[in-house]
Amino acid sequence: MQSKIQNLKSKMVLPLFATSYFLLPLLLFLATPAHANRLLTTGAEENNYTATMWTSNNGPTIVTSPVHSGTYAFQSANATGNSRWFRLTLASTKTSGTLYFRFYVNFTSLPAGTIELLRDRSGGSTDALSVEVDSSAHVVLHNILSTTTQTSTATISTATWYRIEVKHVIADSPNGSFELKLFTGDSTTATETLSITGEDTLPTNIGIFNFSNITGAPTGGYTVSFDDIAINDEAGSAPFNDYPGPGKTFLLKPNANVTQGFASSTGCTGNGHYDCLDDLPGTPDDATTYIEDSGNTNYDRLNLTNLGAEVPSSADIIAVDVYARVGGDSTTPRTMKLRLWDEGGNATEGPDITVNMNGWEILQSSEHLVFNAAAHTKANLDSFDVGCQGVLATEVKRFSAIWANVEWIEAPASSTSLSITGGVTLTGGVTLQ
Repeated sequence: MQSKIQNLKSKMVLPLFATSYFLLPLLLFLATPAHANRLLTTGAEENNYTATMWTSNNGPTIVTSPVHSGTYAFQSANATGNSRWFRLTLASTKTSGTLYFRFYVNFTSLPAGTIELLRDRSGGSTDALSVEVDSSAHVVLHNILSTTTQTSTATISTATWYRIEVKHVIADSPNGSFELKLFTGDSTTATETLSITGEDTLPTNIGIFNFSNITGAPTGGYTVSFDDIAINDEAGSAPFNDYPGPGKTFLLKPNANVTQGFASSTGCTGNGHYDCLDDLPGTPDDATTYIEDSGNTNYDRLNLTNLGAEVPSSADIIAVDVYARVGGDSTTPRTMKLRLWDEGGNATEGPDITVNMNGWEILQSSEHLVFNAAAHTKANLDSFDVGCQGVLATEVKRFSAIWANVEWIEAPASSTSLSITGGVTLTGGVTLQ
């Protein structure tokens, strides 16, 4: 009888052991933090357009005043008859779902005629949505497909930062809609909300976003600055699947080496790999200083600069969005990815980055690494690291610059109340009950 019991125990233990053997790697895999989804985070802190994040036409300039946060902002002025915009193009166009835009604007001088602040379009450049400011300083929400407009009763003033947030539900009539919320600065209460509902908001698809989409110049001219732009869609995980809300941007870049698994170009100094990749703010120098690898196991890990004095210790940290300038030495397929380590050394890997080219390029909208930083503090971020790793072996993969845009906002002011009971007597004979 005893031998039968022991035999039964052994039959039970083996399956349990086998289950644990296969389950443990799965649990370890699931425990690895996953990157979040956001289409764009920027505050112009790159101090560059086309070598970092955008395409542009008759480029708006980058200025140091006025700014909503950080050091830089985008600025557009009287276009003198020329089309002027800076543009994000999605890696894959959308035929359904929802887009959420946030941007801040500040007018130094108001337009004498209608100008556009934002236009979203199909991949074939058929227009859908336009956000405008008219000659009376009203904000206009415009469905270009149906020609429907909604105009604010509120007017905007010069030398004031306004936040505009827009929701685009992509669908044919009667399921498509637009919504615009106008805020003063970082307020969480909208000054006004404009809506267009039950209409066609879908051309063939949606895939191009133009800011400062100026196609001509109103008489008298204007000057408008843009700052702290964010774009979400419905595919993201919270909070990146809704209106972005108020936010500011601080740029971090590599400033020390932890692990140097890639090789460096001959132009890099004796400071090591971080000195090859710390080109921003400014224009990445591409072939002059970069790191490269042709394997899929080596990786670079680099310390980051700290958040500056502008960011208070109590700030709410919203996101860390990591970008890079990347390249290759031929059109043969090759793949790599970005990595981010938090203060506990936990690594998050970004999506695959494919560079089938002999040269350099910016990341597509689907290739940067977005990290939900809501559970982290300013002090935590001082211990974050950034880096990169190859995915597809044998082909050369290059990084010319790496940086992280940290989205943050001041923590809400806490209110305190004083409750006194028990008949406390103050001087002067006043008693609190």
